[in-house]
Amino acid sequence: MASLTSMSAFEEWFQKAASPGPEREIPSSVVLAVDRDGIIYTKSVGTQSENPTSPLVSKPISSDTVMWVASCTKLLTSISLLQLVERGLLSLDAPISSLIPELSDPSVFTGFNSASAPEFTKPEKEITVRMMMSHQSGVGYDIVHPYITKLRNLKSAAGDVVPDNLSWESQIQPLMAQPGTSWVYGANFELLSRLVERVSGASSLGAYMKEHIFDPLGITQATFHLASRPDMQGQIMDMSTRDVDGKVVPSALENWWKDRTFDSGGAGLYITPGEYAKVLRAILRNDGALLKPATMELLFEPQLGPEVQQTFESTLYYNGGVPVFSSGLPRSARTTQALGGTAGTLTSSNIEAVATNMLTLVMPKVYVHSGTGSAPAGYGTAEVKNLTLAAHSHLVVRYRLLTRTAVKFCSQLSSGDHHFGDGYTDKDGKLAIKPSMLGFISSCYQLGSVFSVPVAPYFNQRFGRRWSIMAGSLIMCAGALLQCFAQHVAMYIVARMILGFGIVLCIIAGSALIGELGHPKERSILTSLFNSSYFIGSIVASAITLRTVDIPNDWSWRVPSILQICPSVVQISLIYFLPESPRWLISKDRDDEAFAILVKYHAEGDADSILARAEMAQIKSTIAIELDHSKQSWRDMIRTPGMRRRVLIASMMGLFTQMSGNTLLSYYSSLLFGMMGYTTTFAKTRINLANNCWSLLTATITALVITRFKRRYMFMLSAGLMCTVFIAITVCFEKLGEAKAAGVKNGAAGIAALVFYFSYQPCYNIGNNALTYTYLVELFPYAERSRGIGVEQLFGKLGGFFSSNVNPIALDAISWKFLAIYCGWIFFELIFVYLFYPETQGRTLEELAFLFEDKALADQAVEAVEKQIHFGGKEDDDNRRESVAHVEA
Repeated sequence: MASLTSMSAFEEWFQKAASPGPEREIPSSVVLAVDRDGIIYTKSVGTQSENPTSPLVSKPISSDTVMWVASCTKLLTSISLLQLVERGLLSLDAPISSLIPELSDPSVFTGFNSASAPEFTKPEKEITVRMMMSHQSGVGYDIVHPYITKLRNLKSAAGDVVPDNLSWESQIQPLMAQPGTSWVYGANFELLSRLVERVSGASSLGAYMKEHIFDPLGITQATFHLASRPDMQGQIMDMSTRDVDGKVVPSALENWWKDRTFDSGGAGLYITPGEYAKVLRAILRNDGALLKPATMELLFEPQLGPEVQQTFESTLYYNGGVPVFSSGLPRSARTTQALGGTAGTLTSSNIEAVATNMLTLVMPKVYVHSGTGSAPAGYGTAEVKNLTLAAHSHLVVRYRLLTRTAVKFCSQLSSGDHHFGDGYTDKDGKLAIKPSMLGFISSCYQLGSVFSVPVAPYFNQRFGRRWSIMAGSLIMCAGALLQCFAQHVAMYIVARMILGFGIVLCIIAGSALIGELGHPKERSILTSLFNSSYFIGSIVASAITLRTVDIPNDWSWRVPSILQICPSVVQISLIYFLPESPRWLISKDRDDEAFAILVKYHAEGDADSILARAEMAQIKSTIAIELDHSKQSWRDMIRTPGMRRRVLIASMMGLFTQMSGNTLLSYYSSLLFGMMGYTTTFAKTRINLANNCWSLLTATITALVITRFKRRYMFMLSAGLMCTVFIAITVCFEKLGEAKAAGVKNGAAGIAALVFYFSYQPCYNIGNNALTYTYLVELFPYAERSRGIGVEQLFGKLGGFFSSNVNPIALDAISWKFLAIYCGWIFFELIFVYLFYPETQGRTLEELAFLFEDKALADQAVEAVEKQIHFGGKEDDDNRRESVAHVEA
């Protein structure tokens, strides 16, 4: 199917696709969309029957046509069960045996022995209501598990009593897996029908739904038994199927559920699309008409652990290559919650602003296999994950089946991708953002930072550290507002660039201010903590997105976007209480203000303090010498061999901070977690939150202790450990790739990869986090400090821009092999640090100002300090020596 980019394109495709003729792709269908207030769009194409001899063949299909909605029934049964939970009549974790005695002694089928006799074992766990609602009980469907039919036939041949296939008792069969260990699609909701009846006291499931769902919502055209509703019988749509060529033909099965002797909560409901839409509208409103808001959240809460999620990716066989569960629609599935019925019924719910129904009746031949052996003759193969990827993890069975068609005709259904995508689908057939666009959206933040680098140092030197922080914060406020209210990808990208522009002003000014304002004995710790505090914001962001990720509309990303404004507002509010850098004040001949700050913050208010006077003398003399030898321009950065070496180190340090694999592990953790086997958004978000908490802990501890050690050695240790860990991560992903290619799971490799993922951050923090700004502030003299940090920021953002664009494309192209490139790069980092990084520990900023320069300049600065102290006449020679030693310590 071609990409649909407009409403008219959708309608043109839909008309051709569902109309008889050579271009037909799907059977007669109804598409219907609702918001909280009612139906906002509906379109029907085709007739009620494919049988040329049926009087219904000339009757147009519509939203009032009665359809068997198959597994879409499960949503209403789930609502019924949770209503009973709300009323205190039922617990999700109650043993099912205490509620349905008929299920008190199940057996687990393990296979056939050499004599072709079936073998069984006892369950290792009690089956609970929650297990049944999330298909973890082991209960199977005979329509998709042929062993159930074979076991029934063997039992009948042995002379045992076999319940009628249309009865509730016939759903009680041996389990196909141990409870709680596997996802097995089966007759759970058929069995739970009786549970609703017994717990509620209703005469039938239909009677319960009429009182608690249908009547409150004004639904009249709904029943489990057509024979009891003559008024609906004339409106029923005939069943269709496909022949071996994929052509839509009448089905001999008709509606196989119509003769059931019980109300099947799994697939027994007959209802019109218009009436079913009332249920979706009630879910969208979430006003308590069906469930309390908190219970409605439970309805859409993931339920499976990693072990069960892995079993979900079983192999699905279907006849003639015709996609099942989707009425022949392309298997390009969107990762959103949806309901899917085997008869082609399709509903996107997701508690969003808009919900969609697409209903038709076509019955494909289905066979779910364990994943081993070959498919039966005449059956093709496809992976379940291409078709169903939400039912496994939610209480209500919901399929991620919202096709490109539904997405394109109603863009509100998306929680973000409709702003950024263009109909692209990934390797699994899911609608997604192109890797190149995903990379650019991530990297445009760095691009904005690059544009800020030439401006930020000038602003920082011209207006001071405080006002640079103020300017950067105001710019970021504007970016956050624009990002929150972005209406298309261009606005979002511009907003990200504005945010990136503002952050550089704050980083350059903030890191310089902390280093220049801090007490000599505390400076290195403070500058180390500056970078580690990043993780506080990261944790807050992760916690926020953990809650907003399930918001069923654009506010899932708009809320985190607008909340980016909060840190900037705090900085703007507190900037007036923040002292200015005394070194900047001295450079502007505001000596009295600078000395007052040194006295207040370094001498506890003692204006006669030896330390404050010595610091003042040393700073003033050193800055005077620096300014005499500097033109305060970018050309100064490469004027001398010493400055050129500083610039080289700052440039490489910027690249190292963004290209040591951290961008890959951070920005694209979702892709990596998926490769590890953690596929749900909820699981990924929790892992990210845990990693951020771990990173904050290790970064803080590192910042507090790392300054006791030689800077150069710590950078080398960091690079060496990162290289070792990254090699281990690469090996793990290699094993995961081999397992995936072989069609098996390697849980051990997935766990090992996650362990090494968590091990990486402490190794990175030793050098590239804790020491980055400590080292930069020490490396550059005052006159060039802002530009020096700007150089690091420039190359850091360029490295981040490059990595963000390359990472998703490379991962998509060569998978785990891309990680091996980082191993080589990190080893290069180790060599570079060894060859070029000087040691800076144990000296003041003023002493380090002449680290690579002529020693005569350093001696000149010391002499000027001593003269200034000497002419002050307040200390003897011993005190003067003590004061200088105190500053140097």
